[in-house]
Amino acid sequence: MDHQTFSQLLGNYGEFVGAIAVVGTLIYFGVQIRKSELAMTNSFVSGMQLARLTANSQLLDHADLVVNANSGVELDEVQQEKLCLLYQGQVATMFFAFLNVRNLGGDGATQARVFATYLCDNPVMEALWAADYEKELRDNQDISNPIRDAWLKSVTDQLLAVRSNRSNEANEPAGLHS
Repeated sequence: MDHQTFSQLLGNYGEFVGAIAVVGTLIYFGVQIRKSELAMTNSFVSGMQLARLTANSQLLDHADLVVNANSGVELDEVQQEKLCLLYQGQVATMFFAFLNVRNLGGDGATQARVFATYLCDNPVMEALWAADYEKELRDNQDISNPIRDAWLKSVTDQLLAVRSNRSNEANEPAGLHS
């Protein structure tokens, strides 16, 4: 075998090994991207769970305050402030969950429904939501924010759905629940 043929043969082997290395590198990068997406998803889910646990813990710590407010007991200024902080914590937690689900490709309707159900179960919190909603619409009527608008619309739609379902259940004769 002469020198030129041997050089071509080595060049062909080199190209073959290089092609295999490129394919291997692409597979490796694909696996790494998949792992980082999974880690990011797990981080979002963990963050949502931690935020929800924290908000629920705060509600449990002040359950008597929420019960008193819902039953019409007059609250002093400090209690009203605590109630507002609890409400803001719930809104922030649920918005965080809604946002993360949307970032992961979902529509966030489940999170909005959970929050709407919570609001329906707590009239005082629902009144705070209504006031916030009206203020948000009034203060930002000229500003377009698709995520905020989707959140407000989703919770409002879910509130109407929860109320409608509860109304239908209350009007059904006993024993005919589907």
